[in-house]
Amino acid sequence: MGFTMEKHAHLLLITKPSLQVSALSRTLREKTSLPVSIHNLANPLDSMPAELTLMLFDLSEMDNKEIKLWQYKLFQHRNSIKTLLFNMPDDVTQEDILSWPAISGIFRTEDNEDTLVKGIKSVLNGEFWLPRTLTSLLIEHLRVHQRNNANFPQLTLREKEILEQLRSGASNMEIASMLFVSEHTIKSHLYNLFRKINVRNRTQAIYWAEENLKQ
Repeated sequence: MGFTMEKHAHLLLITKPSLQVSALSRTLREKTSLPVSIHNLANPLDSMPAELTLMLFDLSEMDNKEIKLWQYKLFQHRNSIKTLLFNMPDDVTQEDILSWPAISGIFRTEDNEDTLVKGIKSVLNGEFWLPRTLTSLLIEHLRVHQRNNANFPQLTLREKEILEQLRSGASNMEIASMLFVSEHTIKSHLYNLFRKINVRNRTQAIYWAEENLKQ
């Protein structure tokens, strides 16, 4: 079910708190008529708000470790959120963007507040605020995901073991040590595994495992 302009929607601004962020929060509250909260990105949420939530991430303040941690958290709640990225650097790739669960909108560093407000309202109305090429890739990504669910791949015991280790955050070297094989062997397994479950990287493999492997 898509988001609509309704009183139960909530905007969560995830960044490092500052006077500038407080001013942005007030502007967004006034121009979208949504309740807006600020959350320190250094402290991932233990639970998501009960209402429909737009998660607005300030990429200018996030390092790779924080991004991966938040992506993992979001994946568990992807059916009740919409993810938006702002202050996005020019060097962020399309693959990086698609790694965010429930990605619905992006805003670059040069975008002003009016553009941000317009994009948020569009996402609330069930639309994407993404470049056309990225929207096409996202739709194809969702189609592939649906095909994967319809044709569940048969994984070997070793492949499942490796996926479990990926979920725990282990590196290739650590996985090799735990399974008593070479790092080269692990890389070979990962290559075959990624092809089998139709993902491009470790982050997507972890998401796939969270959704498809039983605890």
